[in-house]
Parts: sequence; C-alpha cells; structure tokens
Amino acid sequence: RLRRTRRRLVYILELARGTEEGIPRGEYAFLAALFVMSVGFQVFYGPFPVFLVHGAGLTEEGVFLVYLASALASTALFYHSGLVVEVTNPKGVFIGSLLIRALLLVGFLEVARVFTDPSWQLTASLAGLNAAMGITWAFLSTASTLFLLRLVRGPARGKALGWYNAIAGMGGLAGTLLGGAFYVLYGSMNTFLLAMAAVVAGALILVPIAYRPVPFQPPALPPIRAPSPRKATGSTGPP
Repeated sequence: RLRRTRRRLVYILELARGTEEGIPRGEYAFLAALFVMSVGFQVFYGPFPVFLVHGAGLTEEGVFLVYLASALASTALFYHSGLVVEVTNPKGVFIGSLLIRALLLVGFLEVARVFTDPSWQLTASLAGLNAAMGITWAFLSTASTLFLLRLVRGPARGKALGWYNAIAGMGGLAGTLLGGAFYVLYGSMNTFLLAMAAVVAGALILVPIAYRPVPFQPPALPPIRAPSPRKATGSTGPP
C-alpha cells in the first residue's frame, strides 16, 4: 500500500508541475472534481461499518447483506451502464449520478431516524439504499472514465488514466481519515452531511467543463496482400 501511495504521489506531483503534455490546464478541473467527490465518498463509507453496527444496531449478518446488496447491484449494472453512457452524454450521466448519490447519503440518516430499533425492515431499507448506491457507482465509473477519455486526446490518454486512479486513490485515503475523525467528533449526521456537501461540490466543479464528443475511430489496419505465387524449384512428380 505504501508503494502504491508513493506512485500516486509521483503522478500528482507531475500533474502539479505541469510537466506532462497533452492535457490542457483547463481540463484539470475534472481531476479536481474527481478528488473532491472521492473525498466525499470515503467520508461516508469510511465510518459506514461503525454506523451500521453502533448507529443502526445491525448484526454481522445484516452488515454483510447491506454490503452484498451494493456489490450485486453494481456488478449487474456495469455492462448496461456502459451501453447507456456510450449513446448519451457522459457528462450529464456523471453529474446526475453524483447528485442522486448525494441524496441517497441523506436517505441513510432518514432510515436510521425512522427505524429506531434494529429490525428486518431497517436492514432491508439500508440494503436497498446501498444497492441504489451501487447502481450509481456503476454509472459513475463508466461515465467518468469515458468523459475523461473524450476530454483528453492523443497519446496523453494513458497518462490521464494514471492520474485518474492516483487522484481517486488519494482522495479516498483523505476521505477515510477525515470521515473517521469527523464521525468520532461530530457523529453520523454531520459526517454524512459533510459527505453529501463534498459530492455536490464535485458535481458543481464539473458543470463549467465543456463536453466535446469525439467520434470513435477504429485503428487503421495494414492492407491485406495476396500471397505471391511460389516458384517451382524442381520436379513435383514421383521419383
């Protein structure tokens, strides 16, 4: 993990110095939004297990079901989300998914307020909300990647994907630390509201970025040449 964190820091330092070519500085707003929203995600998900056990009173089996619901929902929707994003505007899908996810964060607090005692209804409601979070993640991941690839042109796309992973990872690390500390100091409600604010801020940073659709062009293939006729080198009959 330390080695991976170091590699991410190297990417971010290169980005800050502007030593990489191929990405206009105006498009760095995307990476800023990515960092902010990654912080928001982990401000929520960092202390989320503690909230499920101590705040909602779920059993170990209940916590497992809540996480399983998210994993199943996102896995089932990844392929279909890619189809939707490909034929629509990835920027719009990206921002819309972020705003829906921000509303879902508040939904967790509302469910915990309504169901004050541990029950199967509480477990089912939290599992349903986390499944919806998984659905938004399926659309977020595909839309954000395609949006970035259409913002960046040429050979810099490989580096851009490296920056994407580096900044998302560092934002997640910062969000986990911030979310844990905030949860201990201020409780679940303020922590989840902070997470929602960060996700909305990430969406707002994306709004001014111009979206320029780039049609897909398959790589040119070399021409197919007909095989040259072989020259006879000797008798082909029986000896």
